[in-house]
Amino acid sequence: MKKLLLIFCLLFISNGFSQSEKEIKFLDYASIEIAIPDNCSAKSKYELLDCDGISAQWIYFDQEMLKSAFEQFIKKFGEKNKSKEQIAVISFGSTLKGYKFTSKDPEKWNRILVYGTVNNQPLILNVASEDELLGVIKLNEFLKKIMKIKT
Repeated sequence: MKKLLLIFCLLFISNGFSQSEKEIKFLDYASIEIAIPDNCSAKSKYELLDCDGISAQWIYFDQEMLKSAFEQFIKKFGEKNKSKEQIAVISFGSTLKGYKFTSKDPEKWNRILVYGTVNNQPLILNVASEDELLGVIKLNEFLKKIMKIKT
């Protein structure tokens, strides 16, 4: 499983390098095209960087691997954080489940890590921020397009 996760990460990174030569104007979120906000930049069609205090990344998996890959990510992030709180978000009509992590170290970013299927695409969504994430989600225009906290 670790080898498979490493392969996916390497493919994701190499995809980012191959696209870095041309300017990216749209993101591809579960086959939904979303314009990159003016004050933001993208590393690839699947990763938004430092956009009004947040960075977001989504990685696609096949349905059989989704839960085990998510558990690997949770194990990695869970050890390095002060708190881990269950959370659910709505993304284009689908419910994604996972956790909100608050970092022990103020130099590290807080994150929301959720998984599920959006538009028939199994994915893991990773949103990171230096600030309190729940407040950032309410203010960030890009995040308001792709997710809403389920209450």
